[in-house]
Amino acid sequence: MRKISEEVKVGVMSARSKAVKKGSHTKDFALLMTSFLMKIVGLWLAKDSKEERKRRYTLIYTVVAILFGVWVQFRDFYYSWPNFGDCAYTACNILCLIMVLLKLFVVFIHRKEFIELLVYMYKNFWHLNYDCNELLLLQDCRRISTICITLINFCAQGTIVSYVLTPIIANIGRNSSDRVLPFNMWVDLPLSVSPTYEIVFVLQVLSLYHVGVCYICFDNLLCLMNLHAATQFRILQYRLSNLGDTNRKQVDDNESSAALSRFAENCYKAFKNCVRQHQNHITYCHRLNEIFTVIVLGHILVFSLLICLVGFQVLVENIIT
Repeated sequence: MRKISEEVKVGVMSARSKAVKKGSHTKDFALLMTSFLMKIVGLWLAKDSKEERKRRYTLIYTVVAILFGVWVQFRDFYYSWPNFGDCAYTACNILCLIMVLLKLFVVFIHRKEFIELLVYMYKNFWHLNYDCNELLLLQDCRRISTICITLINFCAQGTIVSYVLTPIIANIGRNSSDRVLPFNMWVDLPLSVSPTYEIVFVLQVLSLYHVGVCYICFDNLLCLMNLHAATQFRILQYRLSNLGDTNRKQVDDNESSAALSRFAENCYKAFKNCVRQHQNHITYCHRLNEIFTVIVLGHILVFSLLICLVGFQVLVENIIT
């Protein structure tokens, strides 16, 4: 009976190991989504000089698209004054643009440290050199990061789509001379006449999309980095709690002094390796904190102002209705 139960246990563990290893080779959706958005911005690892040149051109395009949005919003704010309701709406857009510029500026200033963090994660976090139980912890991290990043991207992409669909729906049934754009443009041009209207509409949508991508890509990356760092500490905890288990059976079979000495030496080497990894992970967390502290502080300040402005608009709308 005991033999049968042991065989069943071994079979279950074998099936579990195969399932985990099969799942570990599947693509990490959160990592793929984050890297894709970061490549659109132009701040990601490059394989060669050609790809590095593409990253630079992409980053230049990103800056131009954001500056175009800044110019449109500040000009709209200037011509909307002193209508406080319109200015409050435009101020919300300006605050989001300021947040995007802050993120780009901080990461660009620390771009060397930023790239080193990505390289460290690729070498030490994003690999498959784990045992069965460690892969379970990694899969749990992937599941949580996928849920978080999916929710973040769904909200951000939904906001972008709503900005684009609003003028399209508003233009239904209107004359061509009375068409509206996603954002007000105060220029001395016939904006409602084709093809000027279509050109300006496309430019605004391209700028809007890049602003939205820049707004969420760094949040996605910070979420991914924090979750994987926490998982690495959990993996270290597991390794320390099971230190020496792999060689314990050999010691039980052979209780000679030489076997005990080898067992102690192997445990000591594994312990030193865990301590070294723990120190490296702590250093990684400190460097991550140095880069993203200002960004998180900017988020708190911008969100505080946005809550006030959005609350004012809702209050005014309720009073009018």
